[in-house]
Amino acid sequence: EVELAVPNWPRAFEGLRVGHLSDLHLGHLMPVDRAIELVERLGAAKPDVLACTGDVVDLEWQGCEPLLEAMGSMRAPLGRYLVLGNHDHLDDPDAITEAARDRGLLVLAGGVHTRRRAGHEFRVAGIDWHGTPRELSRMVHEVGEERPHLLLSHNPKAFPAAARLGIPLTLAGH
Repeated sequence: EVELAVPNWPRAFEGLRVGHLSDLHLGHLMPVDRAIELVERLGAAKPDVLACTGDVVDLEWQGCEPLLEAMGSMRAPLGRYLVLGNHDHLDDPDAITEAARDRGLLVLAGGVHTRRRAGHEFRVAGIDWHGTPRELSRMVHEVGEERPHLLLSHNPKAFPAAARLGIPLTLAGH
């Protein structure tokens, strides 16, 4: 657990618990049972939000369904979100996206998703995998206009653009 003091964070969401997963690389590097164990341990921490910043799989998407099922069934009252990483794009990103959505995960690839708690809006945005700072900056600017509180990106090169826009918290993997 890491406690953060985040400038510009909405007071209504102080104490929010974000469960962050990234770069599981399911396959030869990570067996499915070990990945599910990690998801269960994260779920035991009772996060308000599940944020997965990509590279769910390593080279092939087949076989990731039990992991996505575990992630999609985690109790997270403000949502379970996923952005795809570069490895998720290697085999069949559309299949991973469909499998994730079928199991209760919201796959973000632009735009802002809003949830409400106690009359207050919590806004989460996600950008799909891009390798160049220029392309990432363009994508961050597109979602930044909607003022998300939390931005998910697989590539940490999104951090500078998000900071310039005043997005309070950006999580990334890679």
